[in-house]
Amino acid sequence: MKLKLLFGTLVLSVMAFATPPTYRPLAPRPQPTRPSISRPTPAPRNVRPAPQPRPVRPTHSERPVRPVRPVEHSNHNVDRDRRNTERNAQREERNKSRDQAKRDKNAAKDRQRADKRFEKGKRNAARHWNGNRFDHKFFVRNFGVYHPFFFGGPGFYWYGNPCLLGSTFEFGDVYFGLEYPCTAMWLGYPWQEVYIDEGADGYVLVNPAYPGVTFGVRIIF
Repeated sequence: MKLKLLFGTLVLSVMAFATPPTYRPLAPRPQPTRPSISRPTPAPRNVRPAPQPRPVRPTHSERPVRPVRPVEHSNHNVDRDRRNTERNAQREERNKSRDQAKRDKNAAKDRQRADKRFEKGKRNAARHWNGNRFDHKFFVRNFGVYHPFFFGGPGFYWYGNPCLLGSTFEFGDVYFGLEYPCTAMWLGYPWQEVYIDEGADGYVLVNPAYPGVTFGVRIIF
């Protein structure tokens, strides 16, 4: 214990009489120099440029006069219009010819179909013909008061001179011939309805507007 105290006292005395160390001050660091930059002065804001004066429009007398088109140029326009007119006329003529050819072709097809249908109906009617009359079922199904027609209407075709003796007409896929001449007034031509009925000696043409007056018809195959 005594030794510790002596050692401590000795250390304290040495520290008391020891000279403090001297420190040399550090030299200041050189500061880097920045190059100077010259910036443009900003333009003031919200400052509109001065209005520019509008150009003065020349008056009518000061305007330049348009040159007159030469005669050759006018002739060229006339020739161009004439060529366009001829071209349009030729195109229209071709269209008419094409349309007419199409109509003729369709009409020929319709005639062929009608002929085929008529031949088929004619063969069917011949199977129901006994040489003098049709059988009752076939007649009621195609003729009679419940199957009227008018001359010039659908399903009717007239051949020869109307209303004369020997003239024929087609109705219901059957040809009928007039056995006696009649008048167009009695037939109600062209909108009065008539019908084929059974008579005592064959078939007759009946007009309801003239009761009791009939004209005999014959069947033609």
